[in-house]
Amino acid sequence: AYAVQTSGTTGISKIVKVTHDCIVPNITCLTKIFKIDGRDVIYLSSPITFDPCIIEIFLALYNGASLCIVDSEVKLVPDELFKILYCKNGPTFIQTTPSIMKSWRIDNIKSKLFAPESNLKTLVLGGESFPTINEISAWELPQSVSLYNIYGLTEFSCWATINKVWPCNNPDISIGDPLTETVIKLEHCDENNIGELYIGSATRFCLVNNEEVTDIVKTLPFFRPTGDLFKEINTKYYYMGRKDDQIKRWGVISYLSDIERAAKEIGFSNCACIRDQYQEEIRVGLFIFSEDEVDLNTFRKKLRKKLKSSSWPDDMFCIKVIPLTFHGKLDKRFLINFLRNKIINTNLEELFKNFWEHFTGSEISTKGFISSGGDSFSALQFVSVLKQYSISNNFLGLLLKDCSYANCWMELQKHITSLGTKRPLEDGSDYRLKTEKILKNSVISLDMLEEYDKSAIVFRNLKGRSFPPDYIHSDINFQEITINILWKYKLGKCIDASPLTVSFRGGDTLVIVGSHSGRIAVLDFSNGGLISECILQNRIESCACISSCGRYYYIGCYDGNLYKITVRSAEIIWNFQSEDIIKSTCCLFQDNVIFGSYDKNVYKIDK
Repeated sequence: AYAVQTSGTTGISKIVKVTHDCIVPNITCLTKIFKIDGRDVIYLSSPITFDPCIIEIFLALYNGASLCIVDSEVKLVPDELFKILYCKNGPTFIQTTPSIMKSWRIDNIKSKLFAPESNLKTLVLGGESFPTINEISAWELPQSVSLYNIYGLTEFSCWATINKVWPCNNPDISIGDPLTETVIKLEHCDENNIGELYIGSATRFCLVNNEEVTDIVKTLPFFRPTGDLFKEINTKYYYMGRKDDQIKRWGVISYLSDIERAAKEIGFSNCACIRDQYQEEIRVGLFIFSEDEVDLNTFRKKLRKKLKSSSWPDDMFCIKVIPLTFHGKLDKRFLINFLRNKIINTNLEELFKNFWEHFTGSEISTKGFISSGGDSFSALQFVSVLKQYSISNNFLGLLLKDCSYANCWMELQKHITSLGTKRPLEDGSDYRLKTEKILKNSVISLDMLEEYDKSAIVFRNLKGRSFPPDYIHSDINFQEITINILWKYKLGKCIDASPLTVSFRGGDTLVIVGSHSGRIAVLDFSNGGLISECILQNRIESCACISSCGRYYYIGCYDGNLYKITVRSAEIIWNFQSEDIIKSTCCLFQDNVIFGSYDKNVYKIDK
C-alpha cells in the first residue's frame, strides 16, 4: 500500500512497507467505531511522514467525508489554529498526540474545542502516553464529545488497540481492546505482572527494512515487540513506560515513569523525565512545562516526600513551552541535549529578550509579537539580527502571526540545536555580537564571521605513520624527549577508527571518533571536553567524514547503516541501509556521498 520511515524516537529509524491487508482493516474497523459518514469533517493533524495521517486521509476518502487541511505554519500558532477548529464548519473528528493537546492553552480547550457550539464529536489521542484522569478532568469534557485512547506501532501500521475513555461514569485509561484481525500479549512479566507488550496478527503485517513475506509467514500469528511495558489488571493493559526507561543506580532499579507520576501527583501534569547515557554514567533530568513561574525549591520539597533517594533526578528544569517533534510528539532529543550540554545559554536568552523588548517597545508578557507593539518592519529587523543563527524559514511567519515570546524563543532554541551551530557568545571577540551598537543605532549588521564558511574548514584523519620514512640515525638526546598525556576520553571499548580533526576559522578544533561500543564522540581538541556524543546500535570502525558546511559528519556502522549526524547536537538526520557492515570512510563528491560496504557494493547517495 505504502512505505513509511519510523521517526527514530524510540530507536533506530526503519523503513516500513505497509501492506493493504494491514492498513485496510484499520480503516474499516475505525469507521464503524467512530461512526464516520459523509457529514463529518476530519482534521488532518498528522504530517504526511507520520503514519496516522493515512488513517485521517482514508477515513475521509472511504466515507465521503471532508478533509480539513491546515498550513503547517498556522498549526504552530494555537490562536490562529483555533480560529479554524472553532468555526461554523469546524472539524467533527480530531486525531492527535497528547503532547499537542497539552501544548494548547487550557482556556482554548475548554472555551473553544469543547464549547457547546463546537462541531467536535470525536477526539482520538495516540502515539504517546495517554493523559492522566486528573488531566482529562481539567479539560471539562462535555457529554457530546467522545474521547478515545488509541495505541499502535508503526511496524504494525497503524493502530492495534482502542479504548473509549469518555463519556463514562468511571473513566479508564487502559489501551482497551484489539482492533480487527489483531491480537496482543504480555511477555517476560515480573512479579508485579508487568511485562513487554507484543502485537500480532495472522493477516495484518508489515515488512521492515529488508524483510520478505516468507520471513513473516513461517509462524502465524506473527508478533512484534513494542518496547513498551504494561501492567495487566483484570484483563486490561495499563501503560507503565518504555522498556529502556528502566534505570539501575546504586544497585537499585527505578523507572522514569515513576518520577513523572510523582511530579504529576504534586500538580504538574505537563512534565517529562529524561535519561541520558553520559560516558559511563546515567543522568536523569526532570522537566516541568509551565507558562507560569514555578518555585523549584518548593517543588523539590514536595517531590522529596514522593520519591526514594535512588529515584531522585540529577537535574530539574522549568520550560515554558513543550518542545515538539515534526510529528507532534515530545521532542526527547531536544531535552537530552538540554540536559547534556545545557543548551539554554543565559547570555543568548538575555540577548533575545533585549531584542524582543527593543523591537516591540514592551516588556515580556504572554502577548504575541504584534500585540506587544511590533509590526512587519520591526519583525524583519528582528529576523535580520538573528541571521547569525540561520533561523528557520517560518520564524518571520511566527512573528507576523502574533506568536508569543515563549514560542518564538523555543523555536529559535530548537533550530539552533538541530543545526548544531550554537556557540557561546563570549568564546572570542570575532564572534561577539555588537549589541550596544545595534540597539543604539538600529543598525542591522553583525560583526561576526561565518563559522562554517566552506573555505574555513580544515580536516584530517589521524593515522599512525613514521617520519622520515628512511630514518637510520639521530644524535638527539632521547632523555630530553618526553611524551605526556594531555587528556583522555573513555569510549567504552577499543578504538580502531582513526580520529578526524576539524579546524574552523574561528579557532575551534574538534576531534570526531567512534569505537566498538557504538559511541561516537565529538571532543574539544585542546582539552578533550565533550561537545556531543551519539550512540549507535553496533560497532564502529569507520572514520567520520565532515560535510562541506562543517555542521554534519557521515559515518558507517556495523549495523549496515551510513549515518548523517549533527556535529554539535548528535542528532541523527538520516541513515541509509546497506546489506552488510560498513568499515570504509566515505568521501564527498559534489552533492553525493560515496562509500563501500561489505555487501560488495559501492554506493553513491544524495547527501
